[in-house]
Amino acid sequence: MMPTVTTIGSVPWTRTELVEALPEFAELYQQRPIRENMGGMGAPHMFAIWFILKKLKPKAIIESGVWYGQGTWFFEHACPDAQIHCIDINLDRLRYRSPRAYYFNKDFSQLDWTGLPREQTLLFFDDHQNAYERVKTAHWFGFSHLVFEDNYIPGQGDCYSLKQVLAHSGFKRNFGRPKGIKGLMGRELSKIKERLFLAYPVIAPNARDAACLREHLQVYLDEAGSYTWLCYLKLRKQGSHGEF
Repeated sequence: MMPTVTTIGSVPWTRTELVEALPEFAELYQQRPIRENMGGMGAPHMFAIWFILKKLKPKAIIESGVWYGQGTWFFEHACPDAQIHCIDINLDRLRYRSPRAYYFNKDFSQLDWTGLPREQTLLFFDDHQNAYERVKTAHWFGFSHLVFEDNYIPGQGDCYSLKQVLAHSGFKRNFGRPKGIKGLMGRELSKIKERLFLAYPVIAPNARDAACLREHLQVYLDEAGSYTWLCYLKLRKQGSHGEF
């Protein structure tokens, strides 16, 4: 049986605080610039990251995976004084571009972050990349606070998630099999995608990645208040438990 991990350490907020923040968020959500954000975050995940930002009050935010730009707008409202860095391989689809943010079309790992306050920067990943490798890179840079939006359960998703790491499940890309009227078309499309992504690395089930991750985790919460696909983690300082 695969191990199930939902919490390591403790977060600096309570469920009561989450509930009390809902009216403020609901009012803000009605003012959002993008009414239909298909393919991006919906209200539950948007609330979770907005709330986390308001509680942690980082001086800088790195958003990897911008999509239409709705998240950036919420980040601005959560932390009006924070410096925001937005990363996406395709910035042409932006519907909201922040006048305050810096935009990049390079990968997070290829940019120079030496000027940012390491422990007062929050990294938000919604880029469908290997989360374990993202954590290793973030630790190498010296960052502490990370949020992942695509924290898939074992057997699902298009990237290796931290939930899968901690479950020792490994990873094999799963495009799903849609049902209903569009099921046949969806199944055929999935087969095409699978052929195109044959080179996508399969990660064998293992306990090694989980052990290494746990060694560097101070806090891990995979539901941030019952939001299944989003997780928050805080890493230990560099040098406290060796390198990945």
